[in-house]
Amino acid sequence: MENQPNTKRRTAWYKKRWVWAIAVVWIVGGIIYAITQDDAELNGADDVTPSLAVQADLSPSIPTLESINILVEYTANTAMNIYDMTVYLDDEMLGYLEQGHIKAYQQPITSGTLTFRIVQSDKPDNVAEKEFEVTEDGYYYFICKAQFGGLSIDYRGVIDEEVGNKKLSSKDEPVPDETPAVEPTSDKITLEKFNALESGMSYNQVVEIIGETGTLLSETTLFGTTSKMYSWDGKGIFGGTATVMFENDRLFSKSQIGLN
Repeated sequence: MENQPNTKRRTAWYKKRWVWAIAVVWIVGGIIYAITQDDAELNGADDVTPSLAVQADLSPSIPTLESINILVEYTANTAMNIYDMTVYLDDEMLGYLEQGHIKAYQQPITSGTLTFRIVQSDKPDNVAEKEFEVTEDGYYYFICKAQFGGLSIDYRGVIDEEVGNKKLSSKDEPVPDETPAVEPTSDKITLEKFNALESGMSYNQVVEIIGETGTLLSETTLFGTTSKMYSWDGKGIFGGTATVMFENDRLFSKSQIGLN
């Protein structure tokens, strides 16, 4: 019996059912995955954990101050050191200040280390400066003095707004309650009245305590500072004398001989 040739053909791979089944499953799975990713972006974006870079941007920043208040008191000194000074914060000029006066300055600033500087207005080589840290609201309080060795700065730290405003008003508008009460026994100055006179008092306050106006001995104006010297006589022929010097209507110095 002759062998018959094998006439059965093999089916091409792309016509096999199982190939198409795998392809359909792969395509449907891709579509489902794409849909779920879109839903996550639209509805669940807030639940997605940000990258490290984004987390750094979302961290709270260090608080900064929009401005800083500088309270400067330029205390009166001996008559040999009378001059105005210029006030600086870093390299920014804040203004001029006369001896015996107190003034507040406000400057836009951020937190950090700053340099407070004062310069004698007519002698730029007479300089004093002090570094300080800006950490909180309030008045950063500096007391400045003119001495034989030059300008000096005493930094007193931060005081609250209420205390700062009280210091300002005590110079411009002295509080009556703070004036020592003295019973005027006569229209002449006594040692008791002399001892009641305090630095920073106005001429009118002094007259109120003594009970009479003084005799003007001298008056000078230099670099915007007006200095006046008055004298008052005590009781009797040898009753003594008191001499009081004012700078811009503030008691600057006093002396007496023979008062009792």
